Amino acid sequence: MMNVDRLLAVLNIVVTVLVAMAGVILTVLYASRNEIVLKNIYDAVMTQARKSGKALLVTLKSPSKRGFVAKCLGAPILLLIALSPWLSQREDGPSLTPTVVPADQIGYVGQPLPSPVAVQVQTNSVPMEGATVMFAPTSGGTATPDAVATDSAGRAQTVWTLGCRSGKQTLVARVLGGGSMSIPATARPASVPTRIEITPDSAKLTSVGDTAGFSARLLDQCDNEFPGKVVWSSIRQCVFKAGSDGLATALRMGTDSIVATFGNLRATAPVTVESGAR
Repeated sequence: MMNVDRLLAVLNIVVTVLVAMAGVILTVLYASRNEIVLKNIYDAVMTQARKSGKALLVTLKSPSKRGFVAKCLGAPILLLIALSPWLSQREDGPSLTPTVVPADQIGYVGQPLPSPVAVQVQTNSVPMEGATVMFAPTSGGTATPDAVATDSAGRAQTVWTLGCRSGKQTLVARVLGGGSMSIPATARPASVPTRIEITPDSAKLTSVGDTAGFSARLLDQCDNEFPGKVVWSSIRQCVFKAGSDGLATALRMGTDSIVATFGNLRATAPVTVESGAR
């Protein structure tokens, strides 16, 4: 049977080797700059060390267990104490700082902001080159490019095209292996419409004097409605009469189109008069 001293010696070696292995792992992680994983391991190790220290104080009150504690826990605790100053000097993970002015830009829905969105990545207040920053709009729209490596000044920028919803919008910038931040912007309705939508898209009249009413909406590239009044007319001007309110009145049998015009925009809808030629 293995005597107690030999058993304690074996346990002491095993525990010491395990703690040493943990130290090697921490060293590799530190060298690879995996700060998040290192922090989690460091916090776990130091929490367990505090628990072991409390247990040690309780156990030392029992004279019969002092030898066991001294041989099995003494070396690992001393090793942790020796490592703790070095571990506590770990670097902070990369952090993001906005560098765009003004911070809250104003633009138009579906359009790029006036200035590119730029952020700076720092580690311990020092610009970090080569870090990858991911940009992701949360309210639609796009960021071009959506992944950027920082330059020698730790700076990364992207062109943010706003989504189609007017009001506050947000772009999230996230650095791989580090933190993230939200960048706000305000989207205004479009300054000019981009197309005209006519309702209905066609009409058939059965006799002279019949009428059909048309309406038109001015829309931007995001299909948001734009205020304004169109001018109504017809192409041939002899099949039906187009009123200023969009009312088409049949004049003779034939086919023509009603036209809605706003500035340089133009939309048409076919109108057919099937009978009742005069």
